[in-house]
Amino acid sequence: MKSLGLGARLLQSISDATAYLATALLAFDQAIASLLDRQSLLSDQARITVLALIVASLVVSLKLHERNLELMTSMTADKLGGVEDLVPSSQAIDLRGLMSRAEKIRILSLAGTKLALLGDDEILKLIIHRERNVVLLLGNPRSDLIRLRYERDEPDTYETGLEGLERRLRSLLQLVRGLRLRDRRRLDIRVFSCYPTCSLVQADNDMYAVIYGCKLRGSDCPKIHTRVGSGPFPISCRHILTASTTMRFPLRSGRKNMDSSAARGTWVVFDLFGVLISSGLESALDELVSALGRPSEEVEEAYRSAEPQFDRGEIDQEEFWSLVLSALDVKMDWRALNSVVLGSYRILPDGLALLGAVTDLSNPVALMTNARWSWLEQLGQEWSLLRRFDHVFVSSEFGVRKPDPSFYEMVERKLRTDGKSLLLIDDTVENTQAAVDRGWRSIHYTSALVAEPQLRVVAPELRLPPYVAAYSGVIVPTLDGTLVLQRRDAASGTPDQDVLSVFGDDARPGETPDECARRGLIEETGYIPPKLCALCVLGVPVSVNRFKSCTYFVAEPVEISQLSIREGSGLYVMAPEQAVRSSIVTEHARVAIEAYMGIFMKRL
Repeated sequence: MKSLGLGARLLQSISDATAYLATALLAFDQAIASLLDRQSLLSDQARITVLALIVASLVVSLKLHERNLELMTSMTADKLGGVEDLVPSSQAIDLRGLMSRAEKIRILSLAGTKLALLGDDEILKLIIHRERNVVLLLGNPRSDLIRLRYERDEPDTYETGLEGLERRLRSLLQLVRGLRLRDRRRLDIRVFSCYPTCSLVQADNDMYAVIYGCKLRGSDCPKIHTRVGSGPFPISCRHILTASTTMRFPLRSGRKNMDSSAARGTWVVFDLFGVLISSGLESALDELVSALGRPSEEVEEAYRSAEPQFDRGEIDQEEFWSLVLSALDVKMDWRALNSVVLGSYRILPDGLALLGAVTDLSNPVALMTNARWSWLEQLGQEWSLLRRFDHVFVSSEFGVRKPDPSFYEMVERKLRTDGKSLLLIDDTVENTQAAVDRGWRSIHYTSALVAEPQLRVVAPELRLPPYVAAYSGVIVPTLDGTLVLQRRDAASGTPDQDVLSVFGDDARPGETPDECARRGLIEETGYIPPKLCALCVLGVPVSVNRFKSCTYFVAEPVEISQLSIREGSGLYVMAPEQAVRSSIVTEHARVAIEAYMGIFMKRL
């Protein structure tokens, strides 16, 4: 289509010039009149004629400008090619209809709220439960570019804010995790880190696009309906699809995103259950036994027999419980058992403090766990724990579980590093040994008290917070092999009151651990030890990311009569085996006594 002809363009120029000159004449006449302090040079009839000329010229000019704008719009549509129609900004596309008849759906959007209607739960369910392929490409709320865009331009609301984006992705993933594995293959959910200037919905050959820029949102712009192959939109969609990243839950957390290829230093890889969260079976065993009416040995055997398939993602949670119930010959609603286990998990504060100490100075951390997404996601939402990791590796996503060497190999490949830069903290010996076999360093986790000082020895290159204080304790055995413990009271000024502990005190400035131990024992019992043997060093958590260094010693066996009560409410004699199981003995004292049993008692 051609633009305005020469005659029309000449008429438009004459009309514009006439309007400008007539307006200038009136302005000049008014200025002269004001300057000479006299009436207008033009007569009233002349002024009316000039005003009429201005109006006529403006009308002709506006008509020609309107025609020219129509022609330019048509030319733009021709250049885009294949434009079927324009959907007004206030009108939604018929996404339900498109999904009902299209074989393939592709959606590219920053948030997906306006064009793709992803804020509608019904639409989300239609997308997730479609029997045909769906590709979703959404903005990554942890991307620096998208974060910058929202900080400068967008309000932080559910629909468009960064938190809203993350919640949208998590909602999608929660729906996906509830699907059977064969149904998940129909869905391809990805995130991209660039800031798009368009949103696209492609249903087979139908393409709906919204093109916008700074300060414009999807609701501000009309939707262009075109056909695939007739314009530039499919190229953009294919380009971003290729450049996007398959989404893994969880998204990067409040910790700064790290490109694993450029990550420096040692990766500390944490196990989850038994280190940061209690083990589900152990926590829920009593309730499961009560609900199932079977002996604990049978329940545990049935559970552990089905667990590997569940952890590898080969079966979903309904199939998992079906196997358990079948093995026990019990019929009941599997959802009740599922709720029992999920409700039994507990945070382990000491393990969390160890994670906090590692992440406090930005050491890279990853999670490597034998788990199933359908459960892990619910726990992650409840405690926001998974967001603290730079990378999360879940067995059900890879089809293998620890201690399978291929799982460790996948972690190495994803982090783009080798075993020399990896350290595993795990409560299962088989898992830590498998890590060592691949060249990793490892710590067999029994408690944070033991693991924290081990971490400083095994990986001295890690940046860890300094200890907030130092303590020295002394285990005092008797001649008959029992231990003498102190019962603490309020007068001692210690946080653990009316419990049993070993003798000791916090170090004073400039005092060595040995000097502190001797002084503490003398002040509390009046006994001067001829010799103290070093036993172990423990890290006792005092906050969410800080530890206290506790050094323990062993005194030579004594007679009870050699000790007197100077602090606390009394002395208590207890066998070591009893002390490590007693709930009235402080945890760090139990761990120190356990170390004493493993070293000194073997020599006797």
